[in-house]
Amino acid sequence: MTNKFYVEEGLYDKHEIKNLTKDVTFKLIYTTDSIDCHCVECGRNSVFKPIENWPEGMIAGHIPVPITNPSMWKIDIEKTTLLIEKNFSCSRNADHKMRFFTLIDQSHIQKIGQYPSASDLNIDNIKQFKGILKNDYFKEYSKAIGLFSHGIGIGSFVYLRRIIENFIIKPALETARKEGAWDEVEYQKKRMKERIDVLKDFLPKFLVDNKNLYSVISKGIHELKEEECLEYFPVVQAVLDLILTEMKDKIEIENKKAEMQSKLSTIASKIS
Repeated sequence: MTNKFYVEEGLYDKHEIKNLTKDVTFKLIYTTDSIDCHCVECGRNSVFKPIENWPEGMIAGHIPVPITNPSMWKIDIEKTTLLIEKNFSCSRNADHKMRFFTLIDQSHIQKIGQYPSASDLNIDNIKQFKGILKNDYFKEYSKAIGLFSHGIGIGSFVYLRRIIENFIIKPALETARKEGAWDEVEYQKKRMKERIDVLKDFLPKFLVDNKNLYSVISKGIHELKEEECLEYFPVVQAVLDLILTEMKDKIEIENKKAEMQSKLSTIASKIS
């Protein structure tokens, strides 16, 4: 839950206290678990180790001691307001830190601030796709992530759908129209899942195998609540990242093949 709460969730996602035991709450806000995420300053994935922030208690009525066990935590979490700062340091460089601020307000626990922002973490991570995403689509992906990091779920889904429709499916459709017999009338009658099946030879396999991605995003735009879109966004983004990775790898392989073919031809012409 530590990685999910601090890294994957957007700001202001609320968890009801009644759904968490005091032990779970204590272990979350004073966690000793490391988190695995992108380090903005390193420019690569890293493991971030927690910096101790134990609350203080008293023994013998006047001697302060750190509380490291939830059983020693004398607090009624349903009647208390707390603002907790939790810091993590990068295992590659201890000067690279992440800071999180968590609020407990009697009925809920929620992350209300962080640095670097969720947007910074994710946008830096998607730079790997800048070479294949045209400038407009990279901006739209960045906007989707920015909206999610500010607690806007439905709006973030709008930009994800535009990328799928216009960057992935539309070029595949244009290619299919040029190759062999094509029935435009029949194609337009079909729902998107069926259209993806028709275009399967021109689309990334991972999209074809997970065509319900489009359905989830569309339902998010038209029917789901903000909270549901925010909950599902990390999974939807991860699936889209895998699709884009497949496209990027294909382009890189084709470019490498062309390069090696050219070099081999040069060698062959020299020794013939």
